[in-house]
Amino acid sequence: MPYEDGLTNPTENADNYASQYKQSLNFGVYACDLAYCVTNNKSTEAAEYLKTVKKMSAKVGLSAVFDNESLIKRFENNIGNQDSVMSLLFDIQMLTDDYIQDNELRDLSVIYFTGAWVEGMNIGTHTIVGNTDHKISVLLSEQMTIAESIIRGLRAVENPSNDLVDLTDHIEEVVDAYHNLWSVKKEGENIEYLDVELTHDEVVSISDMILELREEITM
Repeated sequence: MPYEDGLTNPTENADNYASQYKQSLNFGVYACDLAYCVTNNKSTEAAEYLKTVKKMSAKVGLSAVFDNESLIKRFENNIGNQDSVMSLLFDIQMLTDDYIQDNELRDLSVIYFTGAWVEGMNIGTHTIVGNTDHKISVLLSEQMTIAESIIRGLRAVENPSNDLVDLTDHIEEVVDAYHNLWSVKKEGENIEYLDVELTHDEVVSISDMILELREEITM
């Protein structure tokens, strides 16, 4: 996805998130923004987002992963080398997943993944609106399958806050809206995502719902 200014969540917003719920979601948002910057060789922006991800990690109980100075030095030393930095991001993701599993932080995992998914969808749909490539429809359709898994994970969170319940409901509304699109319904029950061809208006309608979700998370 080509880089567009203004799509990522500003790093200065990190200090606005006081609740554990918002901090966990936006840890995922900022992790996605970091990957977006790295993918597009935005070295200066990537460095700022790494600092923000590290700051947020301390708030959500993942400081042990990001206190690893060798990881930070690797990032700084390879900031202009996309392949090396992408490899580092993969290592960070693996360390994060291992730490979450070892410390039984499943609820945190699904919440921060939700934030990353919403941010990725927001960036993706803004980038692809107006593009008629068939791959867009396939990608958007595949993401609905991931959304259904996210919903199941969020429904399994113990003692969810009202905000989390509302967010889960809103993600479900996006999935339902997708399945009610004419281009999807006409494919029938045995839908093959490779065959789905969404219209421009349908892509825009889903994009608008994703934007509302994203604003709910980052405001």
